Amino acid sequence: KGDDGSNGNLVALPLSTDQTSYRRDERERIKSSGGVVMSIDQMEGDEPMHENWDDLQLGEDIDINGDPPRVWVKGKAFP
Repeated sequence: KGDDGSNGNLVALPLSTDQTSYRRDERERIKSSGGVVMSIDQMEGDEPMHENWDDLQLGEDIDINGDPPRVWVKGKAFP
């Protein structure tokens, strides 16, 4: 048995954490810096404003909605 409890098998460990607008702490950082986080549907008025993106870990979780939260310049229709 290895020191890490893996029975001698290789174990992959993440070396970093992505700064993605799926993460609640990253959304808060963006907003405190004057940015806006919303999906394209929200920007176009097709979906109400919300922050129900959970805290997805990209590479582990899957966004089944297909309209991810994006970072926008406040008051503008561009990133």
